[in-house]
Formats: sequence, structure tokens, C-alpha cells
Amino acid sequence: MEFTRDNIKNAEVGPELDSLVGTFVTKVAPEIKWWVMDDAETIIYDERNYESDARDALNKLVIEMFDTGLKISKKELYRNYSTSISDAFNVLEIFKDRGYLFTVKNLGGGDWEVSLTDWDGQCDISSAQATTPAEAICRAGLRAALRKQERG
Repeated sequence: MEFTRDNIKNAEVGPELDSLVGTFVTKVAPEIKWWVMDDAETIIYDERNYESDARDALNKLVIEMFDTGLKISKKELYRNYSTSISDAFNVLEIFKDRGYLFTVKNLGGGDWEVSLTDWDGQCDISSAQATTPAEAICRAGLRAALRKQERG
């Protein structure tokens, strides 16, 4: 996935937004899981930690069910940055360690605003508003990381 303003703005809360944060902000490697799934990838038949275990499970299911529409799918799972406030606050801690100041505000009416201020050479403020503090933290963090990348 590309790292652009549009992707930051349009990424859905959940695995999509978490993947952006994990890749471009925290840079923590995802957990790799292997699943045996149907063609539509809507039914997860079995979860495994290793591809070889997933292949064994697939072979067993094909023999038992005579279903040739099954396949193995690899998923990269990041922490729940956009839905878990504790994981989102880990993102703020990363920015704090990088020298950023931050504010988290409840704007009333249910919305939240997060601002990250980078004092490294110039006062650069990246902020985001969302319905949950976790989502606002993620989007503000991504905007700050993108601005830093653009500045070089």
C-alpha cells in the first residue's frame, strides 16, 4: 500500500488503518498467520502459525469435504492501533520518544482531536479528528510520519 494523504484519509478503521500505522509509524513487524479459506475468503476453516501446518490442514479438509475451492491465505496482522486505546497510546509514546509534543482533546459531541507537534527545526503540527481517540491518534500519527518523510 502506498503512503499518501488519500490513503491516510480513506483507510478503514481496523486492519487497513492498522497496517498503515504498523508499516509507516511504529515499524513493528506484523504477526504472520496462515488460514485455510474458501474462494471468497469469507469462511476461515483453520488458523495456523506456519504455512506447512496450513497445508496439512488444507489437505485434510479437501479429503474430508471433497471441496476444491479451498486455499491457503497468508495474513499480516498488526496490533489493533485504530480500535484499541492502549495500542494507540503506544503510538503516542513512540512520537513522544521522537521529540514530539501531543494533545488529545474531546471536542464534545463525541469527536476527538489529536495534535502532534514536531519542534525539530520548525514547529510542524499534524492533527486529525475522528469519532474515537484511537482512530484520531492513528490518523494524526500517519500525517506526522508523512510530513517527516516529505521533508526528508
